[in-house]
Amino acid sequence: MKKILILLMCASSTVSAQNWNWRDANSKFRVPENRTNLTRQVRWQAVDNANAVCNAVNIERTGKPIAYLVQGCQFMQDDECVIITGKTTDIANLGHEVLHCFWGNYH
Repeated sequence: MKKILILLMCASSTVSAQNWNWRDANSKFRVPENRTNLTRQVRWQAVDNANAVCNAVNIERTGKPIAYLVQGCQFMQDDECVIITGKTTDIANLGHEVLHCFWGNYH
């Protein structure tokens, strides 16, 4: 499993207060001034079958499978945010999961 460790400084906020379409990779959003310099350690795992791995992680953590097909997922492990995607992915999918690291479950 290929692992890449990324140290990111990124913005965070509560999305519910914003007029933003999370399904649109080009949708713009405003970051509040008090959330412009947060640090989070992120680990990215590129796997053969992201849906199967994400389901296995979700079952281990919650006892339930994910009820739909996923291209990736993220979860917190101690202070580290772990992102899982397929070995073939795109920037929108990876960015979507990275945003979960900073905003939690925003959809």
